[in-house]
Amino acid sequence: MPASGAESRPLANRPPVSEALRQLRSGEITIDEYLDLRADAAVAHLTNFLTASELQTIRETIREQLTTDPVLLELVRRATGHDVSGGDR
Repeated sequence: MPASGAESRPLANRPPVSEALRQLRSGEITIDEYLDLRADAAVAHLTNFLTASELQTIRETIREQLTTDPVLLELVRRATGHDVSGGDR
């Protein structure tokens, strides 16, 4: 039976590794720094539409979810190979 999900995709069809993920894998940044960068990227497209305060609230909410939501915790683990403790902040 063929593998499912990303494991079954040929390497040529996989998305490129983000710079943040490359830095995490090489040890240049910690998992917490990686999650901060991902939260920043998630709100970057909203900078022209929201106030700085609103952006910060959304970013903090996303960052918190990355360390508490079981589904997101599993996705982070799969993407990075790191378990997120959630208690490092």
